[in-house]
Amino acid sequence: MSEAKEDMQLVFIHGWGMNSGIWQSTIKALQSYECKSIDLGFVKGGETHAFDRTRPSIVIAHSLGTAWFLKNYKTETLGELNLKALISVCGFTNFSSFTPEETLNKMKEGVLANPATQMAFFWRRAGCKNFTSPENLNPKKLHEGLEWLANWQAAAEAKALKCPKFILASKADKIVPASAIEEQWQGEKIIWHHQAPHCLQLAEPEWVAENILKQAQAL
Repeated sequence: MSEAKEDMQLVFIHGWGMNSGIWQSTIKALQSYECKSIDLGFVKGGETHAFDRTRPSIVIAHSLGTAWFLKNYKTETLGELNLKALISVCGFTNFSSFTPEETLNKMKEGVLANPATQMAFFWRRAGCKNFTSPENLNPKKLHEGLEWLANWQAAAEAKALKCPKFILASKADKIVPASAIEEQWQGEKIIWHHQAPHCLQLAEPEWVAENILKQAQAL
């Protein structure tokens, strides 16, 4: 690495319907690095850490967290982050390209009318069954996140990102199909798991941590 390991910080961003706690096992396996989290407010119990934006950083983003990062990088939200690499975990630049509008509309209705039922269904498909109890849900923020999923197109921002990009994904993902990963990340290094669900970092935290370390050490 061009920077000493002790100078590098890892910044984690979670996906829709989850909180920063989804990274707990992965972070535990990365104790040699300073790890920070950004929480998007969908579920209570997460935490956003203050971090030094001038310090060499690798962003590790899951699912919607990847699009969120691409849309907020270089804005006041993240400032002039000293970005050395992006590692996307089951992430995408355009969710609506592989998800029917009808599905997203039903999810929007569900998170407002019966958030517990809607999220239980999503968590089962994502591989994080019973992620949290219903009282921890933030329906308004979940609905906002679905608007992001429906409307954000971040391919241009990904192309403009002048740093290495590494993609961790699973062939068994029921939320983001392998075909979408291949299409949206053409030309980037894709590292495949063949059995894990969408919540790759819960099912295979050591595998995710090992690949983060490999890419960090290769910089």
